[in-house]
Amino acid sequence: MRLYRKIARSFCALAFSIVGASTASATSTTYIWHQTGASVPDLTVDAYFTLIDGQPFPSIDSNNNPPFDFGGLIAFHMNSFAALGGVDLSDFIAPCSAGDSGCLEGYPTWGLAFGSMAFTDNFDSYNYLWTEDEIDVFSDYSFCGSRDGYPICSVTGYFAPAPEPVTLAMFGAGLASIALYKRKKLQKSSKMP
Repeated sequence: MRLYRKIARSFCALAFSIVGASTASATSTTYIWHQTGASVPDLTVDAYFTLIDGQPFPSIDSNNNPPFDFGGLIAFHMNSFAALGGVDLSDFIAPCSAGDSGCLEGYPTWGLAFGSMAFTDNFDSYNYLWTEDEIDVFSDYSFCGSRDGYPICSVTGYFAPAPEPVTLAMFGAGLASIALYKRKKLQKSSKMP
């Protein structure tokens, strides 16, 4: 029984030291897309964004003059096999001018605001549209069907904060404690005649 208590105390000490270390350095929160539905089977969208704690989501679009100020937004990612392309924070650039190579004039076009995002790539071959609880993927190569004559795939869901490392560490320490307790109990019962 003494060994179990020592191990339990060690796990508690470890969990509290992790809590203390991580809360002191926590400066941002990552929000992950949790998909709840799709317009076709097996359609998924992988998406997340990271904001500096206390900073608002930026309200900005490709019509603003560079350099673009994304404020507290330090990461953005959205991808689906349905579009043959994805969107990352590095893709939010100024539209191409006449004579620029590697893109169509006036593209990419995009806009960001809290709860919404619209993006059309450099060649106008795919678009993403995020509105609160839905992400639409428009693509020249879409297999999902159409809406208003445009090929489109849709998923529904919501963004929620990712679990903090502290929560995961405490959960793991709790599971380990339970496992040790069960193991000790099984050893005790197997020794009884």
